[in-house]
Amino acid sequence: MKCKRCGSTDIQAIPITYGKIKRRGCLSTLFHVFMTIITLGFWIIVPLIQGGSKGKVKTKIRFVCLNCGKKQ
Repeated sequence: MKCKRCGSTDIQAIPITYGKIKRRGCLSTLFHVFMTIITLGFWIIVPLIQGGSKGKVKTKIRFVCLNCGKKQ
């Protein structure tokens, strides 16, 4: 791959991550704290069972010339 501006082949691929992660709401947090206190801490394992975070996160790869700095 060559740079369109300077013709150099010294190009680096850079991953760019963007998106939004949903967080837990106020009532859900209060319910979680209440259940943790009532069940003597056993409620803490529920988020571990449910899995990872919810939301949409995407990764896009951009190429940058190391000589002139042009992004492609």
